[in-house]
Amino acid sequence: MFASENENRIFAGWITVEARDSQGELLPLTTILDNMPFYMDTLQAPINLNHSNWTVGRLLDYEQRFNDEAQAPGLFGRGTIFEGYPLHDDVWDAIQDGRLNQLSLAGQFEMNENGVAEWSGPMEISVTGPAVDSKAVNEACNITNVSKAKSKAFKKMFGRVVA
Repeated sequence: MFASENENRIFAGWITVEARDSQGELLPLTTILDNMPFYMDTLQAPINLNHSNWTVGRLLDYEQRFNDEAQAPGLFGRGTIFEGYPLHDDVWDAIQDGRLNQLSLAGQFEMNENGVAEWSGPMEISVTGPAVDSKAVNEACNITNVSKAKSKAFKKMFGRVVA
């Protein structure tokens, strides 16, 4: 079952910021913006868990904004987490308590000689953070707003206790 905006499992945060990431790579915002219509319309805007094949939500909308922390333009978006499976509730709980606190954009990009990405295939957006022993390579891509909707209190994620 897909969550709707009326179910209030909504979060917002920075999808990407045009700044060199911890791997020294730069994803130009124009490259991302050129591909967002395909991501939103054709791929139906999935949000995965930590770059896995576990789709846990979808991106509702996005806009270009200036990120004060990175002092660079970025892409800010709102997403929703699905309901219907224990994993969805685990992810929602982890977003609410900060164990999943970042967004991470990845895809098939080829780096030119200057370390600037050029799009060459599909891209994805994931939630990530301490709950999955990971963090976004772009430090400014934090989840900044979370609705207060509650979910069932499941105590395991991926077969291990995360409470």
